[in-house]
Amino acid sequence: MIKLHKHVIIILCFTLYGVLEMNIGLDIDGCLTDIEQFHLQYGIPFFEKKFHKQLVNERGKTIQQLFDCTKKEEAKFWLKHMVKYTIKDPVREGAAEFTKWAYENGHKIYIITSRAFSTKDNVIGKLARWSVRHWLKKSGIRYEDITFCDEDKLPALKKYHVSYMVEDDPDNIVAMHDITKVICMNAKCNEHLVEECACRCDSFEEVLEFIRSECERLFGIQTLAAR
Repeated sequence: MIKLHKHVIIILCFTLYGVLEMNIGLDIDGCLTDIEQFHLQYGIPFFEKKFHKQLVNERGKTIQQLFDCTKKEEAKFWLKHMVKYTIKDPVREGAAEFTKWAYENGHKIYIITSRAFSTKDNVIGKLARWSVRHWLKKSGIRYEDITFCDEDKLPALKKYHVSYMVEDDPDNIVAMHDITKVICMNAKCNEHLVEECACRCDSFEEVLEFIRSECERLFGIQTLAAR
């Protein structure tokens, strides 16, 4: 008779019933990308040269909040930098490896994004959605499905039964922390949030280690290390 180690039996049983599977939600802007750094790197010289404006609120989430500019001035910034950001900006270091690790350990990744224009039912919306999918593929991000939404991400969290959500937007974090565990990607705009976050991370290496520790805490087993 074949004897199985108790951890092997646990894994087999949990896998049969899907108990070990975690559905992990990922935000794009500010999580898969470092939009805070992009705003500062390109926003400061742009607004100084174009409008003689300085950075006025380093905790701002948007260009308007950061530079106290008008909607028209913000639109001019993005007209110049949109392609650079949406197509050429690199994925945050360690993100692709994290999604690969998640699938190797039986979890699923869901992209939940409020990318500008992505919900529009016109040519601009189609282009926005195409650019996101193209960038994700180019960046090596593995995922099960993607939802483009307006500001409200709660329906997507419920639809995918998300166990953990990687998010940086402070309003979203506050709204969603009652229905899922929020892994907060550190940014100046969210540094005031503490109780709403299951943990705070500066990188996807830290996100991975937190999820690994949760697997061990919840299931009593060690997952595979990232490769």
